[in-house]
Amino acid sequence: MSNMVDFYHYTSEASVDLIINSGMIRESPDGGADAMLGPGVYGTAVTPAAGKRAIANNNWAKGWQTRERGGHVDYVFKIRIPRQSVLEYNVGTRHIYLHKGAIVLGTYEWECYEV
Repeated sequence: MSNMVDFYHYTSEASVDLIINSGMIRESPDGGADAMLGPGVYGTAVTPAAGKRAIANNNWAKGWQTRERGGHVDYVFKIRIPRQSVLEYNVGTRHIYLHKGAIVLGTYEWECYEV
């Protein structure tokens, strides 16, 4: 097993510039709709090849259709990150990575592209 994982963080076009300009992906706060497992940056191993519908369904079990239509899976940050830096959850058919704290892009190898 590799000690690195491909951490896919899906986002909207509007958020791409904010993330790149700040140099970090900020964590979702505890208690929010996007933080079912607590605060942190959420990602997945689900690749863009799975398609937007499958990605949205994986990332947001409830309300995934609204997220897909709202463009929340239009772009992806693919970050090569050490396995020990993330917690991995399998919730039913969903796959979730959780990174506690913000992800500072300059710390890792990363790329961002349209899905």
